[in-house]
Amino acid sequence: RELRVMLSFVYLSNRPGSIDLLAKSFGEQSHQDYELVVVDGWPGRVERDKARKYLLECGVKLGWYGPPKPRTFPQSVTGFANAMNTGIIHAKGHWVVFVHDFTLLPPTVVRDWGNSIGEYPNALIHGVGFEYSTPPPIGQDDVLTWGGRYVGWQFIRNWTPELFEVGYFCAPISFFTKCNGIDERADFCSEWTYHWFLHQAKQQ
Repeated sequence: RELRVMLSFVYLSNRPGSIDLLAKSFGEQSHQDYELVVVDGWPGRVERDKARKYLLECGVKLGWYGPPKPRTFPQSVTGFANAMNTGIIHAKGHWVVFVHDFTLLPPTVVRDWGNSIGEYPNALIHGVGFEYSTPPPIGQDDVLTWGGRYVGWQFIRNWTPELFEVGYFCAPISFFTKCNGIDERADFCSEWTYHWFLHQAKQQ
């Protein structure tokens, strides 16, 4: 594995829209030592290629864009661990930050994660955020969610996991190398991925 950047942000999605939020998050980052790896499971979006081109036009540093790899266990339920492993395979960063769709990140997020890693270089670090309610999406577009308009958002609460959270977190790539990736048997139950991370973190 050739490591080329400090941070690989791995974005996971299997729903329409939200690419505009992704482009808004990474198009104008104050720090540029990152790459974005997109694992896109929304049917047909990779083949249509509209979303990938949109991200590049918005100035996003795109390292890889493609579908999840074939599942190790085709009969599994979630495909979550499989998608995460797909992102890990294509990541070229020393640390990997996982991000889910319909998430809007600040323009300082690369710098902020870099500062956190500087304090805890060998740890799994989860993020925090805010939850909002929003108007319903407009149709099912590959890229746009609200037609480019971000109005009507209502703050709900601060989002701070009690112990750990696999929705938005960072880990050194060496962690996944030691574990040989994420155990994809976790795709048979949505909670198993979370418990896998807790167990592996305690072992290492």
